[in-house]
Amino acid sequence: MPYHPEQPNLSFVNLVFSNHPPDELILRLGQIVEANVAFQQRKEERIALTDEVINELEIDPKSVVLVIDGLPRKCILRDVSFSGAKIILLGLAPFLVNKQGLLKIGMQDRNGTLNFNCTVVRFEQVQGRQDLGAIAVKFDDATVPSEYKIRPSSYLKTLKRAKKAPEQSK
Repeated sequence: MPYHPEQPNLSFVNLVFSNHPPDELILRLGQIVEANVAFQQRKEERIALTDEVINELEIDPKSVVLVIDGLPRKCILRDVSFSGAKIILLGLAPFLVNKQGLLKIGMQDRNGTLNFNCTVVRFEQVQGRQDLGAIAVKFDDATVPSEYKIRPSSYLKTLKRAKKAPEQSK
């Protein structure tokens, strides 16, 4: 059944199970719901990208590209959040502020990328480097893939558990 006439590709699906639904389905649906809640509550919480965090989020740091005005620019992710990212790119690019773009982030666990419609919101020169600039991009909330939302949500949940474990052992 179509959800809305203006969105013909979006439909309601009603599943009826004759037995208990598969545990994997329950787990995945729970992750999606939890990720959407975290997305709303923790939008601005920044995750600094170390090698350990990159592996945890399964990001391919060599496959990050910012496309603005049809021009792809290879870049380095410095940190991410649910709502945006800070990236470093070659050259000074203050003229990119307020421009719309597409951030493509390669993933380790699949052949492909996650694409984020974004807007450049800030530019800073990298201290001590004349050839590099750092820009902050804000994702278009409506187009952030659920597959991405699950990653920072799971990571932040793991951090929260790790912080509680030492406190409970005291």
